Amino acid sequence: MSCTVVAVNRLLAAAVVTDAQGNLVIDLPATLKDNSQSQELTIEATITDESQQVVAGRTKVVVHKGQIYVGARPEEYVANAGQETAVDLIAVDWDSKGIANQPIDVEVVERRWSSVQEKDESGRTTWTWQVEEIPGDDRQRHH
Repeated sequence: MSCTVVAVNRLLAAAVVTDAQGNLVIDLPATLKDNSQSQELTIEATITDESQQVVAGRTKVVVHKGQIYVGARPEEYVANAGQETAVDLIAVDWDSKGIANQPIDVEVVERRWSSVQEKDESGRTTWTWQVEEIPGDDRQRHH
């Protein structure tokens, strides 16, 4: 059987032939050097058999930027000023299984959001937002 494989963003477009068992293995040139995070590729294949019957399929594949992911969950969504609050951290592998004894670097940043109503060139009122990032101080504790 012949098979046309097309990857989104045209990483690969080629006509290929399956092996004796009907399988096809392809190597995709997936690089993340210009991306700051993992990416998801969509792979599509259209297969035509000897009777010219056409069948198509699609799957998605994650190309991971790193070997681990870090998750953060606050114990409380809203904290009171001047009082301690806790955030649970976890390091996991690609299958979301926890990784024991994994060092995690933590940086605490206060973000102050401000919004202002302004009039645009046509006289409509619009909101604009700005964020100010203030680094945390030495009183941060890491357990």
